[in-house]
Amino acid sequence: MSIQFGRDLEALHADLRQMGQGAVSFVRVAMAALEEPSGAAGIVLEDLDEELDRLDVQLEEQCLRLLALHQPVACDLRHVAAILKINGELERIADLSLAVTERAAGWGQAETVIETPPKLLEMARQTLVMVERSVDAYQALDAEAAWEIRDSDDIVDALHREVIQELTTHLQHSPATAGQTLMMFSACRDIERIADHATNIAEDIIYMVHGTIIRHQKTPARVSA
Repeated sequence: MSIQFGRDLEALHADLRQMGQGAVSFVRVAMAALEEPSGAAGIVLEDLDEELDRLDVQLEEQCLRLLALHQPVACDLRHVAAILKINGELERIADLSLAVTERAAGWGQAETVIETPPKLLEMARQTLVMVERSVDAYQALDAEAAWEIRDSDDIVDALHREVIQELTTHLQHSPATAGQTLMMFSACRDIERIADHATNIAEDIIYMVHGTIIRHQKTPARVSA
């Protein structure tokens, strides 16, 4: 690795860490909006979204520039490729978090406000933990933590199924609040997708550390140092 490449790669890591912290902030605001639905959170995130979009484009351009100028191979190439992918996952997490706040505002401003299902809130909390841990695991390049994050996605998936069933029952018995219930359906789906993106980040970390692609494998062989 040349000295200049090392400096450029470290700059990439620093920008991605900033992107990660921004995405975590988005998820925290979105989860708070679920607990107290209002339109204020969405307004805050809309302002922050422009800055995160700018950083997203900057990171992608830097990755492509690094690939073109230095033509890295082996471990160095893995790192740049993984950074490019993780950046995309973080941008999607931010976008989905903004969508959750908008949906929460929708049912929070309705004439008849229905309570956010406790299991949806628990699902949101579990997802926030996954996102926080995925960002921490990236900063430490901790593959063991990444494996744990990947495994914890099963908890969110189980809660997702339970919330969908609960909302379906509520929709059948309370058609007058169908609009709010449908927005909760959408928020539930968005949260589940955020957890999926956190899982993808965990898998990318495992790839960075060990060079093994485990994506799409339901029960991959655990890789260790």
